[in-house]
Amino acid sequence: MKFTLQKLILISALLAGVLVWYFWTNKESIAHKKSINTAQQNSEMVSASRSPDRSEDVGSAAKSNGPPNASQRDVTQLIEEALSKFLASADAGESAAILQQLRDSIRKADAQSAAAAIIEFLKSGRDADTKLPFKVGSDGILEASPTLRTALLDLLPSLDPGAALDVAREVMDQKKSADEYALGIRNLAWNDLDGDMKGELKTRFDQMLEEKAWVETPSAGFLEAFDAAVELSGIETFETVNGIRNEAITTTNSSLARASFIALDRMTVRDPSLLVEAFGAEGMLNMEPDQRASLLSRLDITDPAQKKVFTRYLGATNHGPEELNYFADLFPNGNYIYGNWLITSEDPSLSIDSRLAADRKVLTEINGLNLPGNAGLALARIRNRLTQAAANNTSK
Repeated sequence: MKFTLQKLILISALLAGVLVWYFWTNKESIAHKKSINTAQQNSEMVSASRSPDRSEDVGSAAKSNGPPNASQRDVTQLIEEALSKFLASADAGESAAILQQLRDSIRKADAQSAAAAIIEFLKSGRDADTKLPFKVGSDGILEASPTLRTALLDLLPSLDPGAALDVAREVMDQKKSADEYALGIRNLAWNDLDGDMKGELKTRFDQMLEEKAWVETPSAGFLEAFDAAVELSGIETFETVNGIRNEAITTTNSSLARASFIALDRMTVRDPSLLVEAFGAEGMLNMEPDQRASLLSRLDITDPAQKKVFTRYLGATNHGPEELNYFADLFPNGNYIYGNWLITSEDPSLSIDSRLAADRKVLTEINGLNLPGNAGLALARIRNRLTQAAANNTSK
């Protein structure tokens, strides 16, 4: 079939007209779709920013409204199988194997799909005991989880940090489980990269301490969550934790007393200047003598304000010779508690040479002091010990 030039021109004109008509009739629809896509992109950017005001946002893994893809269905199946196995498990050894298999399988799956499957399961409210403890491993990741839900909450930050933050807030709002709340605090702290969530972290920690049932019968997760106090630091948190410790001593709640004292000690290791304000507070005046002496042995007397607390403490008439002797045997205290912590990293420690150098600076400071009575005896005891240690290390 042959086309003349005139026919070709006519056909081209008709096609152009059709295209113009299609564009104008669909212009509003195209613009609307572009607006939706832009809004979705902006929403995802906000989600990724981990803003402290994101209480209504959801993680990117939770935003899919379509049917789950094969990977998400596979992870859902893994979780369902683990649930059935945990419910039927006869002992902790069997449960440990089930938990390890679940973790390994989820970590091999697509991260976003796995996160979506975990979130959907958590929404269901179902759970199973694992017969395992709440045990913190390296970098704050759990070595063992007491329930399937805590195991999944533990995994979620590595898959989708934004979604983990949203779920953490929901869990802490609901306050159904102390162990889940502890992981909520951890996941919140892990998202606080710039310190702009510190206020929320403090509020959440304080709210945890207000749960009477949790305080009276603390779970392992609840006790591990006292690491949030170390992360927060500050005199207000110090006094709050000391108040909990005093109450625990009164009610013979030994596990809570120990956890709160460890938090206080680690707070002073990181920031001994806290003792300047804390020393005059009623809570510290009411402490057991050995615990008060232990905390104050963290003082750094090369700092003038802390040196004043040091001399005031030694000169106080209400501290008996037994307490001062105990203090003299500890000061300056370079001992540290080693372990895995839920939120914070390992406490700072000094090398032997650095410790000796620090002791020499302390010796210089106390050589210029002259205190009467029991205070003078304690001071002499510290001076003699540090002098002997310096001589022994010089001769080597």
